[in-house]
Amino acid sequence: MDELIRTSNRVRPRLLLAVAVLTIAAAVWGVSQAQRSAADRAFAESRAGHRMLAAMLNQETGLRGFALSRRDAFDRFRRLNGEYQEQADARRRSDLGKAGLISVSAIIGISLLFGGFGYFAIERQAAGERRRRARARAYRTSQAEFNETMQIMRDEDEAYALVKQHLERSIPDAGVVVLSRNNSANRLTAATPLLGRSALAEALAHAEPDSCLSVRLAREYRRGEGADPLLSCDICGMAAGEVTCVPSLVSGEVIGSVLVEHPSGLRPQERDRVVDSVAHAAPVLANLRNLAIAEIRAATDALSGLPNQRSCQDNLKRMVAHASRAVSPISAVLLDLDHFKQINDRFGHGAGDDVLASVGEVLTGCLRTSDFAGRYGGEESSCSYRTPTARVRSMPRRRCVRR
Repeated sequence: MDELIRTSNRVRPRLLLAVAVLTIAAAVWGVSQAQRSAADRAFAESRAGHRMLAAMLNQETGLRGFALSRRDAFDRFRRLNGEYQEQADARRRSDLGKAGLISVSAIIGISLLFGGFGYFAIERQAAGERRRRARARAYRTSQAEFNETMQIMRDEDEAYALVKQHLERSIPDAGVVVLSRNNSANRLTAATPLLGRSALAEALAHAEPDSCLSVRLAREYRRGEGADPLLSCDICGMAAGEVTCVPSLVSGEVIGSVLVEHPSGLRPQERDRVVDSVAHAAPVLANLRNLAIAEIRAATDALSGLPNQRSCQDNLKRMVAHASRAVSPISAVLLDLDHFKQINDRFGHGAGDDVLASVGEVLTGCLRTSDFAGRYGGEESSCSYRTPTARVRSMPRRRCVRR
């Protein structure tokens, strides 16, 4: 149906142009023929009147002329008059032929002029429409590819990198920085690298979410492109060139923003691409963030901050498999807190929770990169595992805490 409509839109202007040219040609030809017919009628009437007058004069003066002159002279006059009439008819036909030729030439010239001009205008409009449709088709294709790829992102970092790559590929000479809002720490951080942007990195060193006007106002912020905002942004003001900053909105909450630096103004299609890309990416980023938080909470003990029993078992299986493959020993240490019940009874369970949290921080602080510590069981015990190494004198063993 859409193809039929586009075909009709292409054919209709050409048909209208052809009808207009034929109408003009017919009008010019009709006027020419009307003038020619009027001239023929006027000449015929004039000739008929002349013949009638000549007949009356001949009848009246025939005998008188024959008596006064010889018959040969009178006949000669009639012959000369007839030749004159024939010459006049020939000149009239020649003049009418020339007039008809001029009319036909005018019709052809006008038709070619209007036809060429109209065809050029229609083809130019059609070419512009084809280019517009091609740009729109390319826009939809790239956006569809971006949206599909966003659905298979595994974590936030990968999704942030995809947003940056997509916008920088779509907008020439543009630099894109994705900003992430951390509500728990009340910070606004760069989720993508800040290569060559030392001023922006300095502005983000201790930036809060309200430092970005796009995040604070929950709407697009622009600097440059003829826009001179009354309030300057603490983040965008440190960027070079013109800036467009679009917030990432999810259910009315701002989870970050996308900062686009460009040397010249963005075209309407480029601005639409930034807004559309951020709008499609925001729900995916929010889902990935919630999924990461859920995974961390599912694998972390709430009291000690250490991995829980499930995480202990998974890591133990992995470390045992690695040790078996490497044919190297592995050690597991269980650790118990003495008199922990007395702390709960004397100071309350809140103080006992603080003790567990402190022990978790101590165990985490003394771990090597290859080691693992966790709380084993629900409220019974915690455990730690060491990777095999011969140089462990300066590194304390992991310890498990049993309640």
